[in-house]
Order: sequence, then C-alpha cells, then structure tokens
Amino acid sequence: RFCAALCAAYLTGALAAGRNADAVALGAVFPPNGQDSSAELTRALGLMLRPARLTVIFPLWLDKPPEIVTRFFQLVERSDEARVKGRQAHILVTMSLPAFAHRSLVREQEDGCIQHAMSLPDLETNALNFVGSVDTISRAQREEWLYRLHRLGQNDRLEM
Repeated sequence: RFCAALCAAYLTGALAAGRNADAVALGAVFPPNGQDSSAELTRALGLMLRPARLTVIFPLWLDKPPEIVTRFFQLVERSDEARVKGRQAHILVTMSLPAFAHRSLVREQEDGCIQHAMSLPDLETNALNFVGSVDTISRAQREEWLYRLHRLGQNDRLEM
C-alpha cells in the first residue's frame, strides 16, 4: 500500500509539473488468479515505449525485487516493441528493515551507474533509494516520503 501511495505522489508531482506520466500496476497485469491479463500487459508494454525516465517503486522481497517486478521486466526485455535496454532508472525500495541494512550492498561504478542486488533486466540504475522500517515509521515520516516523491515527480531529483 505504501508503494502505491509513493507512486501516486510521484505521478501527482509529475503531472503538476506538466510532464507526461503514467503508472503500471503490476497486480493488474499479473492478477493473483495466475492468469495474465493480456489487455493490461499490452497496455503496460506500450507504456514502456514512452518514458524518457523511469522510476520503479517496489517492496523488498527476500533481499531482491519481488518476482512480479522481475517477471515484468523480463517480458519487456523479450518484447519487440518495448525496448528499455540501457535506459536509466531511479529505483526506490521499501523494506521492513532499517534502510542502512541494504545501503552497504550498493556500489557506484565508474560510469555513474549503480551495481546492486535490486537490478532489473536491461535497466541501468542511476539512483537507488531505500525507505526503511516502513512498518514502524511515523505518520510524519510517511508524509515526508510522500512529499519527496511528489518533488521527484516534479523535478527528477530526490531531495534528501
């Protein structure tokens, strides 16, 4: 739920700044009943053609992106139309643990891209942020993160 709220804050900021922005809700693409929604998948792949910038928000799952996120980017990688190869992405990961637990696993490479366990197929990470202790952070801390994502949508820079 917090990931959805962060995404909504980002979209609101981007649209307020006059940017063309949209979101892919992977739960609609891969519903829990196990059957892919071809209409939603086609829409999601179509959206991957457009973005000049990509922001990916997901919860940490067993020290990596959830299977549904990885599965989607594997489909994008195999798609003839929706090429993201080499596209830079800002990744924001929410987690139950304190954020410092994963920051130590991140390394910046010489080309400015970031190497980490949160990698997704065909994407180069140019920014990686962790929102830690999401189960226990205060309402004010949640509001601060929502404000930061709104600002990120407006100006493509996460203000810490």
